[in-house]
Amino acid sequence: MMSLLVVLDKNADTPFHHQSVEHIRLGYRRCVFKRDAIYYRIGEDAVEIMAILVRQDQANRAL
Repeated sequence: MMSLLVVLDKNADTPFHHQSVEHIRLGYRRCVFKRDAIYYRIGEDAVEIMAILVRQDQANRAL
């Protein structure tokens, strides 16, 4: 099973592989891993993780 750290490492190796989401913010890209969306941008010498959003299951959330 692939871990989040492995996915982040692969993003650093091939940052242009994932979808551009410039409609959200200029220069942002998105990688989906399991139930999470990782938003990042490509800096001068590094991939910068801007946000990791975790999708919550609505049926299991306490009201």
